[in-house]
Amino acid sequence: MPVLARIMDMLALLLFLTFNGHLWLISLLVDTFHTLPIGSEPLNSNAFLAPTKAGSLIFLNGLMLALPLITLLLTLNLALGLLNRMAPQLSIFVIGFPLTLTVGISLMAALMPLIAPFCEHLFSEIFNLLADIISELPLI
Repeated sequence: MPVLARIMDMLALLLFLTFNGHLWLISLLVDTFHTLPIGSEPLNSNAFLAPTKAGSLIFLNGLMLALPLITLLLTLNLALGLLNRMAPQLSIFVIGFPLTLTVGISLMAALMPLIAPFCEHLFSEIFNLLADIISELPLI
């Protein structure tokens, strides 16, 4: 796993715990046992639509979160490729790896003030969708 991915994983976990996501998750889990006890009737079709919406929301927000980094690193790799074609005697592998790592970490540092509110909004949307999923379960 790349270093930047580990840093982002740790950041997401810390933000999840900071915004009391673990408490929301446990309360939603308790609500499912009140709404749909073990051994009850099967789910209706609307109960399967909400997880699909949740998956698309997670994918879309993950892409929006990663898009600035993807764009910058793709542009940097294209520039390094052009530099390699223009000056073949220049060792791009020696220059490219530290440059890519430095640019990635500096972009993450620059975007750090924006990541926390984005993740807070994402966590609240996900838990609202989970609450919608629980509300779609048949009442017993």
